[in-house]
Parts: sequence; C-alpha cells; structure tokens
Amino acid sequence: MQKGSLIVNGDIHTSERDTYFDFGTKIILNSSESQTVDYNVKGFKNLEINTKDTITFENGYITVTGSLKSTRKNNETEICVTSLNNVEYPYYGDLYLSNDYFDYKDQLKKDVLIYGNLSLGNSVELDGKSITVNNLYISGSSSLIMNNEKDYIKVLNDMKIYSAADSMTQSHYPYILTDGIIEISGNFSCSNNSFVASGNHKVIFSPVKDENGEYINQEIIFGRNR
Repeated sequence: MQKGSLIVNGDIHTSERDTYFDFGTKIILNSSESQTVDYNVKGFKNLEINTKDTITFENGYITVTGSLKSTRKNNETEICVTSLNNVEYPYYGDLYLSNDYFDYKDQLKKDVLIYGNLSLGNSVELDGKSITVNNLYISGSSSLIMNNEKDYIKVLNDMKIYSAADSMTQSHYPYILTDGIIEISGNFSCSNNSFVASGNHKVIFSPVKDENGEYINQEIIFGRNR
C-alpha cells in the first residue's frame, strides 16, 4: 500500500516491537469514541488524527516522518516530526523537531502556528517565514537561523534555551541571528551564553496583563545552569 488512505475506526494493536508504518498510505485515526495505539507502535509515515474522544499512544512518544494533520483541538501526546513543513497548521498540541533525519537544518517553507509547545532538537532557518507557539524550547546543538528581515517568532509564554555553548552564535553557523524579530510574552532563560544576536536582529519583550489589568513581570536569565 503506497497511496491513498487507510481509515481506522478502532484501536491499533501489534505484537511486533518498534513497529513503524512506513508505507505511503496515510493512516487516518477516525473514531467517534476513544482510540488506543499499541505500545509497540513507534511511528507512522503519514498520519491524520480525527478521533473525537480521547486518544492514547501507549508508547508516549510517536514519530511521524511524513505528513501530519490533526483536526483535534487537544492532542495530549507530543509528536516527533522530521520537518515542520510536513505539518498542517494550525496544530493543537506539542511537537518535537527531531535531528535524526537532517544533517544540517530544517528550512521553513510556510508559516508555523502551534497552540502548544515546540521543542527543537534540530536547527531551523526561518527564511522569511514566521513561527507562533505557546512555549519554545531549544536544546542540544540546535539553533535558530534568522537572517531575513521578515523572520518573525512570537512566543506566547516562555522561551528556554538549553543548547550547548555557542550553538546560537556565529561560531556555530554563520549569520545565525542577524535580522528579524523574536517577540516573547513570558519568561526567557538561556544557558551557556548561547544566545548572541547581531546586526538588525531584535528581541521584543511584550508582557501580558493579568485579570486586574496589571502587566505580569517577565524574568530574563542568562547563565550556565538555567
């Protein structure tokens, strides 16, 4: 099965450990009730989630290497994707960008809108596009590449960088943060002095107001152990 769609109205069970549905057919989870995906299922190539009630991935961690779409307003399980370009937006839930399938970076070809958390395990070049996300986490040797005046990131809550030293500076990739805007409404923290911007790049701290109309304080931390 290399084309078309396979609609699954019930649960998915398999006795084979680390099962990966890597054929081209799109798997559509389409139950009006709860659905469960067996612990042995590791991932899919193309996945669409339309389950009306709760959906449980017993593995707790699913990888999608091709297209990902979900009509659900609340996806409880973080899904690992190999490119942000393969996701249909807006996406409601948490995504992790894997570095297992790219040697260099994921270059955006469309705007990203995630009502959830985005964790970067691989570098992302915005290339004139935008990212809007609840919380942004950057770890390992991953980085943001922003060198276009149209590059824009809106973080509705917190941005945390756990990258290795110099991972977001010009010693890691040339012209890493030289243009565009990052706007943060929550807290910002960075380890190992790994956030260094230059040129026309701008960071805007835009706090939100509480129920009394008062601005909520923002915490900004640069340090090795945060």
